[in-house]
Parts: sequence; C-alpha cells; structure tokens
Amino acid sequence: MDRDQMDELLAPIGQLGAAMAALEVTDAAAEKALQEVLAGTDATDDEAAQRRAERDAKSAARGRALEATRDAKMAVALDARAPADDAAGRRAVLRYYDRAVFGFAAALNGDAIPDASVESVVAAMVQYADRALQVRLALPAPAVARDACDGDERRAAFLQMAVHSQTFSLLGRAVARRAEAAAAPHAWARFVCASDAADAFVAYLKFLEGRGTAPPGAVVKAATDLMGVMERSKAEVETSSAG
Repeated sequence: MDRDQMDELLAPIGQLGAAMAALEVTDAAAEKALQEVLAGTDATDDEAAQRRAERDAKSAARGRALEATRDAKMAVALDARAPADDAAGRRAVLRYYDRAVFGFAAALNGDAIPDASVESVVAAMVQYADRALQVRLALPAPAVARDACDGDERRAAFLQMAVHSQTFSLLGRAVARRAEAAAAPHAWARFVCASDAADAFVAYLKFLEGRGTAPPGAVVKAATDLMGVMERSKAEVETSSAG
C-alpha cells in the first residue's frame, strides 16, 4: 500500500476529531446550564439521574467514535507494513479494520457523530469494510473459526450505515457480493463473499422492517440461499484445513 492509498483510506475521517472536540465543548456548556436549571426547580432525583444517564451514554458513544478513529489509523498503518505472507500481521490488520467499522457503527447508533460528518464516516466505514474483505480473502492458511467476520457486529454496522446515510446502498452491496461469491475460485473466497452478502441482505431486511415495509420475497430467498452457500463453503474450508 502506497502513501496515496493510505491517504485515501484516512481522508473521510480526517476532520472528525476536531468536530468531536467541538461537540464536547458544547456538551460541557450544556451540562453546566442544566445543573443551574435543576438547582432552581423541583426536579426529582430520578429526573436528574435520567439526564445524567443520557449524557453518559452520549459520552460513551463519542468515546467509541474516537477509539474507532484510532483503530482505523492503526489498520491503515499496519496494512502498509505487514507483508502478505505475514499471517499474524495480516490478521492484526483485519482485526483493526473490523474494530474501526464496528466502533463507528456504535457511535452512529448513539448519535455521537456530528451531523456534518455522518456521510464521511459512513463512506469511511464502506472503505474499511471493503478493505477488510480484501485482507480476509488473502489471508494465508485461513480458518473459519479464527478468521470469519463477526456476523452480528457486521449486520449491525451495515444497518447503521443504511439508516444514517443517503448514499449507502445495502441492497447494492448484497447483490455485488453475491455475484462475487458465485464467481469465487475456491471455498474460502466463496465463504467470505457469501457471508458478507448474507449479512447485507439480512441488514436490508431489518432496515425495511424498521420502516414498516414488507420484505420482497426475492430478498428473503436470496438471504436464505446465501446461508446455504455459507454453510457448504464453511464445511469445505474446514475439511481442507483438517486435511
């Protein structure tokens, strides 16, 4: 990976730290004002506790965003340094890309990303998820139990990306990964692409459910079929690893 590729991966989150810091200053002022208001009212202990819990949850979500930013930078740095045949190094790269995607998803879910930065953060998540897919495909001597992506986390991340972005297409991603799975040259590649596609289809169904929209039968069938592809590919990989 050259410097231009590194810059491209980090560009979408380049201004996020400054935006987050500005929000923290605003939050501090709001907390001070809240305390002054509560001191002059008959607010109950429960009401005050609820406000503090909401503040703490928002603070924790912003902490995840900052942590995800650090994870993304570490992923890109390691990606540039770890040779293709360094199994431990490539798995570290993969772990940090996954952590970045999942951390930003948690931050989006907690409404911790500044509005002006949401689309750029989702764009970064797409890039990191795509790069993680490429790294996962190229792992030396892969094993499903050790190297498969956490499906629950990825589905949750895909859902947050769809909910918060006007440009990210869950269905488009699912269809593209399904095509790659169908053309995959071996079981591991088929498993990796099929699992990504299945997670995207399932997240899309969740997205439709949240909007009160009935799921298209073709999407349900595609998700079901991909689950079968995953299981068969997983069995092939495990048999190959055992041999």
